[in-house]
Amino acid sequence: MTNDTVNQLIESKQFNAAIRSLDASKHVAAAVSTEQAEQLIRHLVSKGMVERAISLAESYLEYHEDDANIYFLLGNAALKLGDVDKAMDALHQANDIRPNHIVTLANLSVGYNAKDQHGEAVKVLEQALRLNPQYAFAYQKLGSILCKAGQVKQGVRSFQRAMMLTPKPHYMFARLLYWRNYLADQDPKMIYADAKVWGQRFTHSFEKGVGVYLNDLSEKKRLKVGFVSPDYCAHPVSFFVEPLFNHLDRDQFAVYAYSDVAKPDAITRSIEGQVDVFRSSVGMNAQVLAKQILDDQIDILFDLAGHTGSGRLDVFHMRPAPVQISWLGYPATTGSAGIDFRLTDRHADPAAVSDPHHTEKLLRVDGGFLCYVPSERTPDAATESPVEKNGYITFGSFNNLAKISEECIEYWSEILHQVPDSKLLIKRRELKDPWVKSYFLHQFEEHGIDQSRLEFKTSQTKLEGHLRQYANVDIALDSFPYNGTTTTFEALWMNTPVISLAGATHASRVGQSILKYAGLGELAVNSVQKYISKSVSLANDKQQLSVYRKTLRSLLADSSLTDQKRFSRSVARLLRHQWIDWVQTQQEEKKIILEDEA
Repeated sequence: MTNDTVNQLIESKQFNAAIRSLDASKHVAAAVSTEQAEQLIRHLVSKGMVERAISLAESYLEYHEDDANIYFLLGNAALKLGDVDKAMDALHQANDIRPNHIVTLANLSVGYNAKDQHGEAVKVLEQALRLNPQYAFAYQKLGSILCKAGQVKQGVRSFQRAMMLTPKPHYMFARLLYWRNYLADQDPKMIYADAKVWGQRFTHSFEKGVGVYLNDLSEKKRLKVGFVSPDYCAHPVSFFVEPLFNHLDRDQFAVYAYSDVAKPDAITRSIEGQVDVFRSSVGMNAQVLAKQILDDQIDILFDLAGHTGSGRLDVFHMRPAPVQISWLGYPATTGSAGIDFRLTDRHADPAAVSDPHHTEKLLRVDGGFLCYVPSERTPDAATESPVEKNGYITFGSFNNLAKISEECIEYWSEILHQVPDSKLLIKRRELKDPWVKSYFLHQFEEHGIDQSRLEFKTSQTKLEGHLRQYANVDIALDSFPYNGTTTTFEALWMNTPVISLAGATHASRVGQSILKYAGLGELAVNSVQKYISKSVSLANDKQQLSVYRKTLRSLLADSSLTDQKRFSRSVARLLRHQWIDWVQTQQEEKKIILEDEA
């Protein structure tokens, strides 16, 4: 086939035929124009054929070594595939050939971030913003990096700037809603008010209803329950949804999972085997996914993401299922008319505190809204406190850095001052970046804590190594105002006591929920003064530390928090009750219509 024929196929948008021709002749691949090569590469990426797109780009560049556009597309495709080294090589080539291209700089920041070089990512984004102070995407990326590196106040300001500049502010507003849960100056009224603004101002751009329900309206039928999530992978959401997937009574419920996981892993494959129907929703727009859910005749649909980065609240706004519930992924009201209920418990969301600040009705699970399933790879827990061999107390936090607020650092510094010779161990992967590490060293220094009293460790790649690090911590200090969840369970399972400060929001009460249901309510406090004094008094009580070190795993194992069957039965009762309520409401409305017509 001649070059002219290939060119004609591309001109007429017959990309698949053109690609087949290019497969047959490397010479033809070299002869197409830059614009045509770009069209084909973009087409392949849009169809999920990323490896083929990379191959075509590399073939083209053998003949056109100075083509910045193709290097740029090669870098983007490699990022999608997770080949960060190849992506960075290509994007650096593009930047060398065409310096100061703001989109290339922004995508370089994605690569730097993936390599845990967060300071370098900030540098290229700041360079892009010097070139174009109106570049909303750079502000968005900068906000995300700052927040995840523990600088949430600065990150929120960056998101606010992005929202002012972007033509589609609803996504930026959602990011603001999410990250403001990490700020200590946000009370429930403010979070509720902002969520309502999002629901009123921005959901008008979402598609409306997707069709008519054809669901069987029998009250006692086998219910179809769907779960929509981007986190069916190595992510805490997957660990906490597992008890339902494994233990919901299959005579009463059929479980459907709709997965937005672009890069499936072993956890994804495990979940696929736990549910009755597993559907990948990667690449589906809201209309297509909502139509699939409607066609599946899902009776009750769970949103497991909310306003997190990959949430699908636009799907829920179309109401593809009669009953729609928020759980796990987002710690506050969504403000969405598409969410009817939120699953929680009486300690995480006391009625008097939380009910007035939700657009959803709160459903409280008896025994706790979380169920912990320890991994089979969990090592034995230490039975001796590290103070016995060290001679000094080690406090610790393994929470993500965004949760270590300025207030946390202030409280922890005061605790260190009141416990002479004590140290603080903070373990997170991001701390291997000198830029991140220096920020935290400076924050503690501002409160009079010398770096000799701080120990920073990067995360272990394997679960066993990660969990063994709890043997080096006498007392885990929970973060505030966004408590830990997985880390609190892990610490208790490894016989390490956790002290948690409860606030007025759900995010700041999860620690209290876990500790109270575990029978450890004495470790949950409700004021800063008590948080500090409890930490100091426990540090001075070696006998109590020794008791905790020998009993916490068994306490947690005997509690409602690890009873998967109990948890599943409790949730099942709530689901059945909400289904019956919905059916009876439909029947009552139909009766009223018939009476009016008569």
